Amino acid sequence: MDPNKRPDDMVRITTPELAQAFIDEQVTAIREQIGDKKVLLWPFLAASTALLSRRC
Repeated sequence: MDPNKRPDDMVRITTPELAQAFIDEQVTAIREQIGDKKVLLWPFLAASTALLSRRC
């Protein structure tokens, strides 16, 4: 599968509520990976914003 293409079974983000749910899922996944270490999140936020702007 092309990593730059939304999977067919993924719900399209069309509302602010769906966008927030997507962001919350991603933040939770990152927190599970890094625990309570301090990290710089702006690259993640920039990437998420770019993804959301393409999906909305």
